[in-house]
Amino acid sequence: MSHQKGAWGWSQGGGGSRRGRRRHQTRGYYDMDEYRRQGQGRVRGRGQRRQIGFERLRDLTDEDNVENITLELASDKSGFESMLHSSFMRMDEVCLVLDVVVKITRTHQKEGLKKVLKMLCTSGFLETHLVRFIEQLRTYSEIEYNCDNVCVICQEILKKLPRYAEECIVALQFIGEVFYDSGLIHDNPELEAYRADLEETCIQHMQYGFEREDEEPPNNYRDLEMFPSPQELLADEKPFLRENKDKGAYSNLDTYLDVQFRLLREDYIQPLRKGILAYQQCKLDQVPNKVADTWLYHNVHIIRSICSDDVDTRLTFDVSRVGRIRWQSTKRLIYGSLVCLSNDNFETMLFATVTNRTVHDLLKGNIEVRFEQDFDIVLNISPTDTFIMAETPAYFEAYRHVLSKLQQIEDSLPFQQYLVDCETNIQEPEYIDHSVRYNMTALGGYMYRAYLSSVPLLDTRKWPPLKVYDLNEVQLQAVRIALTKELAIIQGPPGTGKTYVGLKIMEVLLENKAQWSYPGSNNVILVVCYTNHALDQFLEGIHKFHPYGIIRVGGRSSSKILEPYNLKELRSDRRRKKKMRRIVHDNYWECKNQMAAIKNTIEEVGCRIEASMLGVLHEDVLRPHMELNHFRSLLKKFRMGRQSAILTWLEFRDLPASTRAEKTFQRLIDYWTKAVLDYVSYQGPIKEDFFDNGQILSMPFVERAHMYKLWLEQFRFNVNRGKEKIETQCQDGTMTNRGGHFILQKLTSQLKQAMISILPDALLQQFVPRPVYKLIKDTYSEHNEEYSIKVWLGATPLVAVDEDELYDAIEELDEIKSGLSKADETAAIITGQRFVDDEVDIVSKPSVQMSKATNKLALSFQSLHYTKLHEGNQSANEQVQSAHKRKQKKRLEKILMDAQPINAQILQCRDVWDLNMNDRESLYKTWVTRYQLYCKSSIKDKEQEYRQLAKRRKEVLREEYKDILSQADIIGMTTTGAAKHAALLEAVAPRIVVVEEAAEVLESHIITALNTECQHLILIGDHQQLRPNPTVYELARKYHLDISLFERLVKNGLHHVTLEFQHRMRPEISVLMKHIYPTLKDHTSVTNFNSIRGVDKNVFFLSHQHREHHLNETMSKSNEHEASFIIALCKYFLLQGYEASDITILAAYTGQISLIKRLMGKENDLFLDVRLTSVDNFQGEECKIILLSFVRSNEEGSVGFLSIDNRICVALSRAKEGMFAFGDFTLFAEKSPLWASIVQTLRSTNSIGPVLLLRCRNHPEITVSVSSASDFNKAPRGGCTKSCGVSLMCGHKCDEICHVNDMEHREHKCQKPCKRLCDKCGQRCLKRCFQKCKCTNMVRKTIPKCGHTKEMQCDSDPSLWKCSKLCMVVLPCRHRCAGICGECKNVQSGHMKCMKPCARHLSCGHSCRGVCGDCTRNGCMEKCEQIVNVKLKCGHNCRMHCRDSKKNYKCSHKCEQNLTCGHKCMQNCSQCSLLGHVKKCAVTTKETLPCGHVIESECHKSTLQMKCMKPCAQHLSCGHSCRGVCGDCTRNGCMEKCEQIVNVKLKCGHNCRMHCRDSKKNYKCSRKCEQDLTCGHKCMQNCSCYNERDTSMWTRY
Repeated sequence: MSHQKGAWGWSQGGGGSRRGRRRHQTRGYYDMDEYRRQGQGRVRGRGQRRQIGFERLRDLTDEDNVENITLELASDKSGFESMLHSSFMRMDEVCLVLDVVVKITRTHQKEGLKKVLKMLCTSGFLETHLVRFIEQLRTYSEIEYNCDNVCVICQEILKKLPRYAEECIVALQFIGEVFYDSGLIHDNPELEAYRADLEETCIQHMQYGFEREDEEPPNNYRDLEMFPSPQELLADEKPFLRENKDKGAYSNLDTYLDVQFRLLREDYIQPLRKGILAYQQCKLDQVPNKVADTWLYHNVHIIRSICSDDVDTRLTFDVSRVGRIRWQSTKRLIYGSLVCLSNDNFETMLFATVTNRTVHDLLKGNIEVRFEQDFDIVLNISPTDTFIMAETPAYFEAYRHVLSKLQQIEDSLPFQQYLVDCETNIQEPEYIDHSVRYNMTALGGYMYRAYLSSVPLLDTRKWPPLKVYDLNEVQLQAVRIALTKELAIIQGPPGTGKTYVGLKIMEVLLENKAQWSYPGSNNVILVVCYTNHALDQFLEGIHKFHPYGIIRVGGRSSSKILEPYNLKELRSDRRRKKKMRRIVHDNYWECKNQMAAIKNTIEEVGCRIEASMLGVLHEDVLRPHMELNHFRSLLKKFRMGRQSAILTWLEFRDLPASTRAEKTFQRLIDYWTKAVLDYVSYQGPIKEDFFDNGQILSMPFVERAHMYKLWLEQFRFNVNRGKEKIETQCQDGTMTNRGGHFILQKLTSQLKQAMISILPDALLQQFVPRPVYKLIKDTYSEHNEEYSIKVWLGATPLVAVDEDELYDAIEELDEIKSGLSKADETAAIITGQRFVDDEVDIVSKPSVQMSKATNKLALSFQSLHYTKLHEGNQSANEQVQSAHKRKQKKRLEKILMDAQPINAQILQCRDVWDLNMNDRESLYKTWVTRYQLYCKSSIKDKEQEYRQLAKRRKEVLREEYKDILSQADIIGMTTTGAAKHAALLEAVAPRIVVVEEAAEVLESHIITALNTECQHLILIGDHQQLRPNPTVYELARKYHLDISLFERLVKNGLHHVTLEFQHRMRPEISVLMKHIYPTLKDHTSVTNFNSIRGVDKNVFFLSHQHREHHLNETMSKSNEHEASFIIALCKYFLLQGYEASDITILAAYTGQISLIKRLMGKENDLFLDVRLTSVDNFQGEECKIILLSFVRSNEEGSVGFLSIDNRICVALSRAKEGMFAFGDFTLFAEKSPLWASIVQTLRSTNSIGPVLLLRCRNHPEITVSVSSASDFNKAPRGGCTKSCGVSLMCGHKCDEICHVNDMEHREHKCQKPCKRLCDKCGQRCLKRCFQKCKCTNMVRKTIPKCGHTKEMQCDSDPSLWKCSKLCMVVLPCRHRCAGICGECKNVQSGHMKCMKPCARHLSCGHSCRGVCGDCTRNGCMEKCEQIVNVKLKCGHNCRMHCRDSKKNYKCSHKCEQNLTCGHKCMQNCSQCSLLGHVKKCAVTTKETLPCGHVIESECHKSTLQMKCMKPCAQHLSCGHSCRGVCGDCTRNGCMEKCEQIVNVKLKCGHNCRMHCRDSKKNYKCSRKCEQDLTCGHKCMQNCSCYNERDTSMWTRY
């Protein structure tokens, strides 16, 4: 019987009736009589096995023991297989076979059953005998009975042996035809549905190649390596995979773990496998940048090692092959990405993960990775070796820890009876005693505390009634199962408060910790979430009622509230307080110090290697790695003394004059200055970063621009505030218009100056922190005294800067101006989510070491850098210079990067100058390669030691963390963090585990978060919202990898509670959710929301057919029509008076988010607080108004994941009061039944259509239909285009265009001219209507206080006017007052003090020198200041103040009276007058001592008392001169012991140097004796043995 395969495996026929087709297919079969004759006449030929008999088969069908039946049929001796292989079988035999096989499907002998089923499949029984048997069935009952048996058998085959689905589908399709022809399809629809399901399963198996649970895996999953082998990646056959069962139990724990491990491992391996296979099929000259889902990077070089918390490696790749990429928004090469390197077409591979990436480095093609294995191979790779690098989109860091933990699980798993066996009878937690009572006051109000203070936990019948709780009935039920069952599952549809219930559960558990905790054990609750954001939200909720005992593990928390509770902060605090265990402290610092020492060595060598790739090394550096004759010949012919010999040898000519380069550099500085000025004028958000003052000089240029913008904003604010103050003073009349106008002009010019140039220090100084400004001033003021900040900013050519850094800074500022803040970029978001460790401490670039290394270069790339700016404006000489630099740079790249095999003859040459240029370049690369390999070999052991120390340090940190975590009440981790810290969690052993948003987490992530001591698991989530998101969509579709543990347990009938009352969405929104949650109910609070202002509908879906745009780089989508419309609608709602925080813009694709940001452009300040994010990132959150962009609209009719019910659920359930969605909903309805139902509901309420209807709030009769962004111009200020026309309080009518803000015109300022007349002068008011009337007409008025007249404004009060004329009143002193009249008439102050000199005489007769005003008020001064000459008693004349002339003044002249010795007295005259002359003359004189020496001494000293300190000149008895002091020797005689060193010949014959005083002593010689002993050896004693004549000693030795 022949069959034709179709697209789904097997064709169901072409044309004609089914009966006709079936007869045609069975042509060639015998009729029944012939069939019976052939069957009865068959015999067993020679060599054939015995067949089981008919009677024995009938006996087996009557036997009750199915185990015995299975054993017999599976036995080779039974003859059952021989019967199946026979050419003919009777109908009754076939019928018995079906009966007996159906009977053994109930057996427990799974392997025996599988063998019998395999016999059926491989023997051809299903395709021949069975089909022929069904053909001959005639009666209705026969067809129904036997076809049911066939379906049962096929079901077992599909379960146990799914690879034989192709054999089953023949019988199932044939049965379907029989059903159709016999009418059974209508009479027994259940059996037909059963058959159809089996047929569909067969088709799926044949198309997708499913593997099933009962098949034995080819190997133990625990033996599999973490990284795939080349054979595994390049094999043609599919890997062994089995589906993640969404229904039913697993046979055992190993099968369960094997399924989870292999699927998770395949999820990160498959993209890499497909990419590598696709790459190998490409031609070498046509390799694209992306194949399958794998990105390729070309010309990759392994440069050097870098030390962080482990040994990392810096790679470079050809950035020109990558294309133009926005590294801030791309998902490529972000932290944790797995890369695979190969230089032999992926026959061998090296695996690494990305550890550090910066936009600055990526733009240059640099990235830092960590190789996971083959460290020795990596170290021996030359930087000139070229690789191709493949990057998989999978986040390997998460896979690594989860897979490792799965391999470590051995004999048991917590809650295995539920997770593996799917038991539905859930028990109480093991730690709960049956008599325990809980305090549940957290669940009710204060007035019911007495009811809830002591509740029997397990006796739920005695729980208080519902009215005492702050929960509804379903929420209380959820709390009850969470507290009383060891596995609790709580489903919370959108808005039903699942997080609220979860927090209530946590509050009760923490309140009753004493009831469930054991003394001496770690009684901790572990809270696990999939993302850092969800974890922060849940822990913040716990913090409100339990603000202590929380520890947040992971360094990527964005919560300010949780900062003090971060594990890293707590660790630092313990170290400051010296609470760290001594043994842990010593080991940690020992590791850290040793790592720091090794790091310096590794990075110093690494910098030398990297420098060798940045230019030409000097011959002095390469000398040890060159042949001696090569080095000598290189220098022999070199006569150029001003540069390296290698440069001349390689023919690198001198570069053009530097003056031209200076002009180019000036252009670069001008371009940078313009970029800074454009950036500071951009009205974007300003973050006030905290930085160390010492970093201000090493800060990157972009950060400097950011700081300058911060200071400039403060300057602008201060100037604008000053302008407002001046304007107010001018209006109040406290400042003249003329003076105020001058100041305003000055302030305005300062603002203009800030827009066109960098401000001078004088204007900015007060806004710069004092220590920062002092540091900048001290460093840069020597270059420009007035513009030191400008010099620091790099906006002047006075200081040399790195041109590459300026280029990168200019590009980065341009990107920031376009509205693409790096903090919001995709790469930053994903990187933040991926960090799981507090110990990731990336070491900064060793710039000092790199600078030292590059100093050894004879020529560098930097010196060959040429600018691309203003190329069109270059002069002819500058163009020649740029062209020359480009040529030299390309040639240098070729020398350093293009690896060429070295010719042995080149190494043997004697004179390197005789080589041609290609050979010279090849020989130079040989020297450099030797140098690089030498450097690498020198740090091989250091790297290994560093890795060992890093591992040891992590172990020590784990001990420290264990000490900290064991003291916690709550530990918060992400699922990836829990897998990474599995060993730590085993030590801490949390008894209770709570998983928030459990339906979003892969099953393997949850089971690896469970420790062996876990006794209570609470899962909170909603499987009808976001599912887990595997990397490979195929694994989700075919193998159910996207089925979470939460969803699987719900589908397997484990008891769970679904919350019903939603508190978020208004009824118009929640009605859409009822297509997903039929039992969802609205709480009364959601019916009281106000209608959305300015629109006719609170919910509206605007349908359009504007096509989407595909983004090749990110594989995302965008739709410019939707983006522009959403921006316009958002602006419209802001005009309606909504706060920016009330609006959230959601997009289904990240590409649409980037597009919306760009279109917002300069208006970013308007949308500053409007949340803009993807639908997936907004899971679990809500907002008053949601603007939703679905993006998709295309001719292909593809909607992607928008057809998935879970995604639709999340998108449509975020809004509280208003939701406005945009997309091609006609297309969506065609592709999804759920969308079709939603669209039908929307149409019933007219909430969907091509136009959105805006309604003017001022003129309700006017509506505006909008279908594009330009239509919003019809409502420019949120109303309509009519004039406002409202009568104002002043009598005018508002002539502005219709506006909805300030509808009551309370803040409105009427701009029309004022009509009021002045009551005094009758002049018309010249101000605007809203301004306070002030008559500015100048009139002359008399000032009442002084009688002077003054011209002033009409509305000015002359009694308050200060007269500005001179006072001229005669004062009591008879002088005229010199003050201002207005000030003198002031009652409080009176006249101005007279400042003329006083003319009075003092008692001494001299004139008073005081001020007239002071002397008049206080009297003249008593102490005369006149200088007079006075003759003192001693006869000296002295000048002094008159007031001191009658005092006993001490004379300060020298005495100069003759003393008895004849010298003049040197004391002051006053001292001699009081005490007499000094007795001891201090004049220095020369005196001769008795010894004959002459010395200088004071006059009053006697020579008899003096000691001569000169050397003694006497000779000793030995003839040497005395070395004593003359005074000592004169008094006591010369010393007897001579200190002279002399040579003395000892008795032994040796010469010895000694003091003369010891020359006559019996001195013992200290030299070796070296006399021959009797044995022939030399005597090893000192020579003094000769003097002692110890010959016995000689003999002894």
